[in-house]
Amino acid sequence: MTPVRGDKALQSAQVQASEGDIVATRVAGRYALGRVTADGEKQAHIESQQSLEAALERACALAGADQRVFLVAGDRYQPMLVVCKDV
Repeated sequence: MTPVRGDKALQSAQVQASEGDIVATRVAGRYALGRVTADGEKQAHIESQQSLEAALERACALAGADQRVFLVAGDRYQPMLVVCKDV
């Protein structure tokens, strides 16, 4: 696991995002937050955040205990699973 600020960590996503999961995607210097739709292929836009820290904090809060959070950023756009704690 790769530590991120605060109480969150990243690990390689070995699973696909499913309906209701939250995805934070880096786009043009910001982080767009979306909820995965029923088809598992699209996201319904929720909002965007300026910083990674703010995006992950908000994504974890939106996901709650029942959904997962994924981060898509970097050159390869390889999804990373965010481990949210104490949300």
